[in-house]
Amino acid sequence: MNKFLLYILPVVLFACGDPEPVSDKADAGSVSDTILLSQAQQDASGLQTAVVLLEKISSTVRCNGVIDVPPQYLADLNPPLPGYLVDILVKGGESVRKGQVLAILEHPDYVELQRRYLETRSQLVYAEKDFKRQQSLYKDEATAAKSFEKAEADLKMQQAAAASLAAQLKRLGIDADKLTPDKLSATVQLKAPFSGFVVRVDGAIGRYVGSDRPVIQLVNKEHLHIELEVFEQDLESIKIGQHIRFTVLNAGSRTYTGDVFLIGPTIDLEKRTTNIHGHVDGHHDFLRPGMFVQAVIESAPVETTTVPEGALIRSGEQFFVFRELSKGRYLRLAVEPGVTNQGRTAIRQGLATGDRIATIGVQFLEASYQQAFETE
Repeated sequence: MNKFLLYILPVVLFACGDPEPVSDKADAGSVSDTILLSQAQQDASGLQTAVVLLEKISSTVRCNGVIDVPPQYLADLNPPLPGYLVDILVKGGESVRKGQVLAILEHPDYVELQRRYLETRSQLVYAEKDFKRQQSLYKDEATAAKSFEKAEADLKMQQAAAASLAAQLKRLGIDADKLTPDKLSATVQLKAPFSGFVVRVDGAIGRYVGSDRPVIQLVNKEHLHIELEVFEQDLESIKIGQHIRFTVLNAGSRTYTGDVFLIGPTIDLEKRTTNIHGHVDGHHDFLRPGMFVQAVIESAPVETTTVPEGALIRSGEQFFVFRELSKGRYLRLAVEPGVTNQGRTAIRQGLATGDRIATIGVQFLEASYQQAFETE
């Protein structure tokens, strides 16, 4: 109870007369009593009333989570073969386009791989000619089947070796079909696989880096989404397409929006939660993967009677409102509230559309009620 009201209430009641308790049994089965205030008491309390409305309201599920990106839009770029960094062409936070050269590495093994490919390709040319020659002789019965079979096996072996080396060169960004002895290169380039932003650069000129160590990390923020943790008891209220409102922790009061596009199929056995994934509406330069968010998931609106959240008084496990019966006459009425959304609370039971209730000065009415019936 508001201490200030308790201090001033005896003075107001002394000056204006005690509120008169009036038993009202019109609402059978409800816990209710009526008080009558004088005009002076009404003026002192600043009482205001409003009509109970029938309007649409959404149930809400509050949850926490993080901003994330799908795996295909987050890339760790490491050299396909170990090498020495000879140039780094970007820095953290910089925007890049798909195919842009981000770093250059050097190592003698790069040249050796190209040399082996050219050697294998030459051997493949010889193997193809020998196979055709042995095939022709075999058809004319001028050579043994064993010689033909050996030529066929050699051809297949050289084809496999050339294909394997060509695949390795492709990983280095070298087009095997255009490779010639006078175009061998000791360097390879790390290129951006998609347009986005550099998250971090982990390297320095001259550093030896292995193929298992990322040098540059990229992210494409065009596909940001939020990953939320929802308790299993709330899952029944979650549906694909539901509206999401969320804020970013320690980043002001700005509210972002989105919608549910994926509901996790499993439950975390320890936390009893599942993951909900949501799209983010629009493009926001400020948002970053890993940011912590506080979110509200809204269900489809349902039409019901609603009252301002501040009109409710809680006493123990029950909730009450003060319904105006006539000027200065208020009935303390037990109600069953439902969900609250944006300052409006649904009332499942206890009120009807068109009832007039107190919305401001409710604490004054509760204090008056308590004093009147405690001293009755």
